[in-house]
Formats: sequence, structure tokens, C-alpha cells
Amino acid sequence: MVICSAVFANEAAAVEVIPPKPPAYFNDYANVVPKEKALALNEKLAQFERETSNQVVVSVFRKMETDSDIADYTRR
Repeated sequence: MVICSAVFANEAAAVEVIPPKPPAYFNDYANVVPKEKALALNEKLAQFERETSNQVVVSVFRKMETDSDIADYTRR
């Protein structure tokens, strides 16, 4: 029983943490996009939602917190 708990504890520690709801449609957490461009992209994404009722959110991170697969992460 103790071994089983330890295995699950280690597995849970390796799971990528999903960040909270982003404050905007375009979020540059890596600071790689110029502010003016980020604001323009955010407005385009907001306009897209108004016109289509479909929402697209873009988030730029410097790196993954773990070595998890990026394709798997995007499906969460």
C-alpha cells in the first residue's frame, strides 16, 4: 500500500500544471512579442470572437515546466 502511494505521488509531481484563465486573448508570458503587436493581436482575436462566436486564446511561454509533450498539453 505504501509503495503504491509513493508511485502515485511521484506521478502527480511530474504532471504539467495548467495555468489559471488568462487575462486576455493573447498572452505573452515570455515577453518575446512587442507590446504594440500583442495589443493588436489581442484586438484581432477579440474581433474574431465577436464576429464568429468562436474563441481563440494564444499564450506564449518561455518553456514547459516539465518534459511533457506539447501536443498533449494543448489538448487539456
